Amino acid sequence: MIIACGKDYDDHESNLLGIFVETLPISGRTHINFINTNRLIISEPGNPRQDEFFYAISGENITLTPVDDTSSSSTLEFELINETKFIIENLYPSIPEYPTVYMTFEKQ
Repeated sequence: MIIACGKDYDDHESNLLGIFVETLPISGRTHINFINTNRLIISEPGNPRQDEFFYAISGENITLTPVDDTSSSSTLEFELINETKFIIENLYPSIPEYPTVYMTFEKQ
C-alpha cells in the first residue's frame, strides 16, 4: 500500500514542522505535532495525555523513541506525500494476523 518515490526525506523533514491531524481511517482522532526536526508529540483531542517522541526518518520508515524511555523504540512504515500530507503505519496496537492498517495525516 505504501509506494516509495525515491524522495530524499532528509530534505523534507523541515516541512513536517507543525500540527498534522489524522484524516483516515478515523478523522480527527489523532494529532501529531512535529515540534522540531527530531521531536514530536502524539495526542488525542479530549485526552490530557500527550506522548513525546524523538523521531528519525530513514527511507520509507520512521523510528519513534519515547523521550522518557530511550531504551525502547518502534519503527513504522512512513511516506511523505508532500509538505502537508503523510501516511504512517498504524500507531495503535493491532492484531498481527490482520492486514497492516495505515493512517493518513494532513497539516492543520
